[in-house]
Amino acid sequence: MNKKGKCTIVFAALALLFSGAVYAGNLDQPLAPTDPGTAMYTLEDIYKTVC
Repeated sequence: MNKKGKCTIVFAALALLFSGAVYAGNLDQPLAPTDPGTAMYTLEDIYKTVC
């Protein structure tokens, strides 16, 4: 088997091995929805803050 074929097999094996190790995290929100730490700012909000 050539080097490219071995590399492909190793990559596929590692992808299968680590695909089950994905963890999304806790779905409970650590802060209140009104807390600034949970805010998702728009570009307009950032522009208004900076300028």
